[in-house]
Amino acid sequence: PDVYAYTQASGPGVDNASLSNAGVIAGPEGLLAIDTLGPPIHAKVFKSAAETATGKKFNRVINTHHHRDHTNGNCFFTPIEIVSSEYTRQATIDDGIPAKPYDNRPQWQAGMSELRLAPPTTTLSGGATYRYREVLVEVIPNFPAHSFGDLMVYLRQDRFLFAGDVGFSYVTPAGHNGYLTKWIEAIDRVTKMDVDVIVPGHGPIGTKKEIAETRTYLELLAEMPWAIATEDDL
Repeated sequence: PDVYAYTQASGPGVDNASLSNAGVIAGPEGLLAIDTLGPPIHAKVFKSAAETATGKKFNRVINTHHHRDHTNGNCFFTPIEIVSSEYTRQATIDDGIPAKPYDNRPQWQAGMSELRLAPPTTTLSGGATYRYREVLVEVIPNFPAHSFGDLMVYLRQDRFLFAGDVGFSYVTPAGHNGYLTKWIEAIDRVTKMDVDVIVPGHGPIGTKKEIAETRTYLELLAEMPWAIATEDDL
């Protein structure tokens, strides 16, 4: 009760780039958003759907990490509190708003002129706990992994985890800003948690089975004998 996963159509056979997931937890005085998506057209629909379903307004956001497909939508939730790790706040500022965001997706261009940089306003050096009515919300640092600032949101009583991009279900994990061996260790921590339902950063809602498949993929990458180029090869 009072816990919602917001997933976008991603998975096998879909161009998954920038199609991320989000979450909502409803309390007596407002809503907590877990990530805010990327293109304005996604962020606005997510916000509207959550407020319509619950009859409440948002009063806090948690950014699981800094990548734009999870934080660009922050500006449509301000001026409420936005929580992240310190790394995520700084990386959000450093990345800024691209000059031509999603210019290869014409169907996403509505509202692009409204995008504004809205970095997190509260940073955590460790974990934190929030209470939304009967829901105890634990914010757990799990970095470095997919990025150097990953946070997860754990609902212990409900055995429910918002994993952010530590989890990818049926979507190729993006590791361009990650640390593969530490990411594998982060997944190992998840598999030891008392959790039944896992909302990944990308792809359908799953369980420990799907996050274990992510681990297998990352382990394969980490063990590959990559060729090393020298200056003479360039």
